[in-house]
Amino acid sequence: MPMQNVELENIFQQIAEEKKSHGSYMQQPPCSEPRIVQLRERAWAEFGVELPAAYLDFLRRMNGLYYNGAVFYAAYNVLDLNDPSVPMPGFMEVNRDFRKIAPHLLFFGDDDIDSFVYNASDRMFCVVDKIGLDRVAESYDDYESLMVAALKDLL
Repeated sequence: MPMQNVELENIFQQIAEEKKSHGSYMQQPPCSEPRIVQLRERAWAEFGVELPAAYLDFLRRMNGLYYNGAVFYAAYNVLDLNDPSVPMPGFMEVNRDFRKIAPHLLFFGDDDIDSFVYNASDRMFCVVDKIGLDRVAESYDDYESLMVAALKDLL
């Protein structure tokens, strides 16, 4: 099922147009449904969380996104099609590492300064300082709003 957020779809279109204007651009292919099911099961088994439907819809559209220094994690570690020397982090791999230091946070992406997370304690999606994970820059009620705000700042 494709994402229904028109604003987010427009941002994805702007990103594609901008990248194409600087040369060839290949969008990451969608994540397969069996891989999405596997990701949901693994996230539940290891972290006890149900992943947001909007994140799963994003993966159905494209399995990860690199743009202007920001990355929104793929379902699993893959290479960026536009620069195969750059690995795109997978959701589970990143979160396994961070659970040791911030078990209340789920990481969905990051840029040079911030991380894009779900804070289970506050039940909010947040932009947090990458170094001081307790410093919240912005909070949102849902994953789509977090993604829209993060990408708009990069356009």
